[in-house]
Amino acid sequence: MFASNFLIPAGEWRRFIQSGKYKSKQAVLAFSDDLDISPAIVIGRLQHEGLLPYTHMNDLRRRYKFKEENN
Repeated sequence: MFASNFLIPAGEWRRFIQSGKYKSKQAVLAFSDDLDISPAIVIGRLQHEGLLPYTHMNDLRRRYKFKEENN
């Protein structure tokens, strides 16, 4: 839980969850912007804590494709 609280302060997280707004993309974006972190961090924590299904708001995550190096 140290890493979670390091990235998102416990008091801020508690207020955000208690507000019930975490189900809204706009609220997630505003919250992550206020904390100056990626929305993917907020989404990941919401999903990890079972507050959002793993299928929700994944469009707010960045996708990377790694190119295979040819030898």
